[in-house]
Amino acid sequence: MIFALITSALHAQISDPEISGTIGRTQVTGDDVRKHYVTSLGVSFKARLGEPKLGKPQVKVDYELFNGSFWMDYALTGSWFIQSERERKRFRPFFQLGATYGATVSPPDDFKLFGVSLGTGFTNVIRDGLFVRPELRFKVLGRSATVLLQPAFSIGWQF
Repeated sequence: MIFALITSALHAQISDPEISGTIGRTQVTGDDVRKHYVTSLGVSFKARLGEPKLGKPQVKVDYELFNGSFWMDYALTGSWFIQSERERKRFRPFFQLGATYGATVSPPDDFKLFGVSLGTGFTNVIRDGLFVRPELRFKVLGRSATVLLQPAFSIGWQF
């Protein structure tokens, strides 16, 4: 019953939801890390939140899995996504700013890191609902300033 009420309330406050899958090739550098590359796969959810009078900010959540010789198994990023309205143009540049939580669950390591995330690129609407999104993601994690630079490509659907 409570879940149904929360879901109904959120549905009333969410508009323009989208879901996408992402693949990227991540360059990892830092004070405690030698420069190397890993592949990442992820899924993202984005929606506009709030009342129309507040400008309806867009919020994006990215979940990424990393493969290769990398000390972090996954990352979860929440960000503010700034992009022009869907109806205005086919190619829409964007910028995003957020916070990242990364962790490893591979023995013998078991640790968690926090950091900041920036992203830029553009959304290209192929046809009603279907889009591709080339992007460049930049993350700085932990006290030793490990830097992730990730060219990525997403394909998804806007509802």
